[in-house]
Amino acid sequence: MHNYSPANSFTLKMNNWMTLNKKVLKKLDLTLSDEKLTAISSSEPGAIEEFLRDIKKTVENRAERKISGNNEHFSFLINSSEMIDKGNCDWELWQKQIKKFSDDLLKLRNRLSEKDEVIDILQQKVTHLEAMIELKDQRIADLTKQLARYNQSRPDTEQSTSSGSTLHTSIS
Repeated sequence: MHNYSPANSFTLKMNNWMTLNKKVLKKLDLTLSDEKLTAISSSEPGAIEEFLRDIKKTVENRAERKISGNNEHFSFLINSSEMIDKGNCDWELWQKQIKKFSDDLLKLRNRLSEKDEVIDILQQKVTHLEAMIELKDQRIADLTKQLARYNQSRPDTEQSTSSGSTLHTSIS
């Protein structure tokens, strides 16, 4: 997050998206074209939604590949149970495979706990950003009310100057 500056201008948004594209999306194999970066940075309707759909599709595809990769464990278990039924099982291979399963399980649990921590942090950030958006919306509403009051009082001043009475200001 230290690489991204708060941005309201198109140029700063574009720089932030280019940084994200180079440092994060490239590693995830999700690089964006210059056209998509421009569309997202300029807040074109539907641009960010398309990007999020692409991310979702990529995540789902990777999850499917991981699930199919875990079939190795299941096929070993099925083959081993068939071998046990037939009475010719390689117990050393069985023990090695159980060790591999338990190592894989431990790695998965560690990754899961790390990802849970990341999810908690991201949830806190989302909550903070939602609060900031709410404050910003309140500020916009307050400024809109002030502008409306100002505009209501302003026509009275213009009417008095056009109806004959003149407003003179002198600089001393």
